[in-house]
Parts: sequence; C-alpha cells; structure tokens
Amino acid sequence: MNNYFLTFLIEFFFFTALFLFFCSDWAKKNLRRRKIYLTCLVLTILTQVAAAAVLRREVGDVMLFSGTGWHLRHKIDYYFIDSDHSQYPFFPVMIFIYAPINWFIETVFPGLTFSFYLKLLLLVGLYYLAFKIKDRARRLQFLTAPVTYATVVFHGQTDVLVTALLVLASSRKLVLSALSFAVSIGVKTWPALLWPVFARRLKLKPLLVFTAIIWFFLFADVFAYTRYVFGSGFRVVLPAVLKAGGPPGQWGLTYFFPQFSLPFFAVLFAAGQWLLLKIKAPFYQQVFINLLFIYLILPRWGIQYLFWLWPFLFLTKLIDRLPGVKTYLLAVFSYLFLNYANVASGLTVFSSKLIWLLGLIIWFIFLFWFIVLLLPTLQARGLAAGGRPPRR
Repeated sequence: MNNYFLTFLIEFFFFTALFLFFCSDWAKKNLRRRKIYLTCLVLTILTQVAAAAVLRREVGDVMLFSGTGWHLRHKIDYYFIDSDHSQYPFFPVMIFIYAPINWFIETVFPGLTFSFYLKLLLLVGLYYLAFKIKDRARRLQFLTAPVTYATVVFHGQTDVLVTALLVLASSRKLVLSALSFAVSIGVKTWPALLWPVFARRLKLKPLLVFTAIIWFFLFADVFAYTRYVFGSGFRVVLPAVLKAGGPPGQWGLTYFFPQFSLPFFAVLFAAGQWLLLKIKAPFYQQVFINLLFIYLILPRWGIQYLFWLWPFLFLTKLIDRLPGVKTYLLAVFSYLFLNYANVASGLTVFSSKLIWLLGLIIWFIFLFWFIVLLLPTLQARGLAAGGRPPRR
C-alpha cells in the first residue's frame, strides 16, 4: 500500500466522519452557539488546508494544468502542442492564473505541489458557496462531505470555481451577472448549457447586453492569449474549446446506447429546453432541474461532475425535501470513494463493474428527482390546456 493511497483513505474517512458529526442532533442544536460554530468552522478550514498539503502527489489531469502555465510563461502555445485537444479543451482564462502559480513553485517556494496552491484558490470559491448557505449545520455538512473532499481537496478540479461563479452570476446587477457567467464559461465550458436559465429572467434588451458581454469577454480572453503567445491564433484555440465536453466514459444514456454522441446530445438538449423553459420556480431550483436534465443526457463523464449539483442541493434546500436523499448520499459517497481509491492507488482496487452499477443507480436517482420536480409543471400545463381538476 503506497503512502498516497493510505493518505487518501485516512482523509476520506476523516471527512466522512466530520460530515456525519455535523449531521447529528447535537451539532444541529449546538452550532446555534456562535463560539462552537466558529470553532468548528476554523477547524474545518485548517483540516482542509492540511489535508491538501500532505498530498504529495497530484491527480494527472490537474498536474497537466501546471504545464499550461509553464508554456505560457515561455510564450509557447500549449494548444498547438496539445494537438488532439485531450488535455486542455478550455478557454485560456485559467492559464493566466496557472502561470504565476507555476512560477511561484519553481522559483520561490517549491516545497509544495502546484495542486496545493491551486486548491487554496478553490477553497476561496468553496467558502463563497458555503456562506450562501444560511443554516450553520448544513453549511458545515456541505464543507466536509466526501463530495467536497474528493473533488476539491483531493482532486483539485476547478468545477467548484465554476459553480461559485454561477452563483455570483445570479446577481440582479446585469454587468456583474454577465461577467461572472462569462468567466465561468472561460474556466470550463459546461455553464454555457445554463444560458437559457439566465435568459428567461431577462427582457430582450438586457438579454442582448448580457449575451454581448459574454461574447466580448471570451473574445478578449482568446485575443489576449493569442497576442501574447508566439505563433498562436484563434484557429488554434477555438478547435480545443469546441472539443470540450469531458472524456469518454460510461454514464447515463451511454449505459443503454454506447454510440450515443455529442450531436445527439445537442438535439436532446434543444428539445428538452422547450419543456424546461415552462418551469416556474426560484432561480436556484431552475438551475438544479436543468443540471439534472444535463446529467441525464450527458454522453461524456468525469467523476468531478458530481460536484455541479452539490451546492444547489443546499441552496435550494431540496436536501430537506427531496425523496431518496439518503440513498443519493450513500451512492454518491461510495461512487466517489471507489473511483478515487483506484486513482490514488494507481491500480484497479475496486471492480469497474461495481463502479458501473453505482453510477447507474445515481443516474436513476437523478431521473427520479427530475420527474418529481417536473410533475407540478406538467400538471399545471395539463389544466391550462383545458383539463379539469378531479371532482372531490
């Protein structure tokens, strides 16, 4: 058993124990006291930072991010080198952040990994999300759950920044909302799928301004990168961005249709928007339902994608109302553990068939929740179309 794997095991079960502790009746009662709450919060922050620091190895895809920063520092076009766009299929926004981190670990303080310094930035986004959750016990549950530990503290994926920016984009201030949404797309392109959710709350003129700001920011981002890096151009960067969507993997409809492709996903997504646009619900709940729909039809999959829904489960308070939440938590925690245990060990410690089964269970839970949340809209539309309510 290697030290990296052992560290992962200890940390995963430690944060799981913390999560269960903050779910207890004692915690729910005593966290109302400010001193106890602040003590728990500070200890949570310190343990997360310490947990990230002792992970002396890096998950492969995040380790590659350091390479993008190194290439930018030397004005070498990483998009040209990554010719099949399998390593960095995103806009250059984060490369401008990866570069100074790469410089820092090479010239100033090489004692810790690139991932550690990136995770400090991710924790800023994580705590922004956490303080949007009003209930103190729920806030600490959100921070210590295995979903948070595995995807943020262990893996170091930037999806937490994306969701934090999406929440910031919920602002009623048009420019702030548009810029936050644009940066979220710049970090990872999947938030673009949520554009209809933002569009439905705006009238035509503000919507045009909102969309124009997004396009301008993304254009400026690519323009700045291509002007700085020798020999680069839009023709080099944009094919990488258009290839975004995650690695191939067994998830959702690919369980039943292995040849399920991105063009078919686009058709299903467009068709589904007609139904989803009819939903009358608070903004965060609309995001939640749209994310469920995206999960259901995704043809590609990354383990860290499970974080997308996690903050909105708390922000909507649906964690207290949806049926099957305990089953969902057990399935997701187990799924993350098995996947990341294999990553940490570098071996197939747990059978891919077991992981496959857990992923299928999670997908069916998402399908069940989607139907549950959509039913009131469908029933209301049925009555509005001329149906009659049942006689009493």
